[in-house]
Amino acid sequence: RVRRLLYQSYQIAYERLPEETGVLFLHLTKTEHLKRPIHLRTPKGKRLTLKLDDMEFLVQKRAIKIFDHLTAHPKAGRKTIDSILSLLTARSQKGIGDSDINCERNLGLLDGKATQIDIGEFYSSLPASPTKEELTTATLDLRAFLENHSPALATYLGKEIHRRTTPPT
Repeated sequence: RVRRLLYQSYQIAYERLPEETGVLFLHLTKTEHLKRPIHLRTPKGKRLTLKLDDMEFLVQKRAIKIFDHLTAHPKAGRKTIDSILSLLTARSQKGIGDSDINCERNLGLLDGKATQIDIGEFYSSLPASPTKEELTTATLDLRAFLENHSPALATYLGKEIHRRTTPPT
């Protein structure tokens, strides 16, 4: 059951969120058509040759972890926060939920945009704009990080969540 849910999550990332996850290729069943080995070297120098047809794998672009980026580039904080909230909103509007809400482990920055790097707990849901409570919950660890490193950005995060989830009057 766990494996099936994991594969479903990978499939969602690959088919419905490729831009938001950076997933380039997905191979979940053994095949005979790739006919390509891959040569790897372990950190200890041991050489390995793996047959891709025999492997289950995915290829995902490498992103910079969100907290590392915010630490290294504090002046880009507002832009990064905007990108995170846009990512969470886009995912929700596409009808995709995430059982693992944690910005530190799950989000990165790729080509200047927030991206989902942990793609193992997606599920289909009804398309909707996220509520204030959902965005607040999804960014709890981000808020705690910002309160310790840049209180002004923590305030900005709260105001942006409010602005994005409050209907215009």
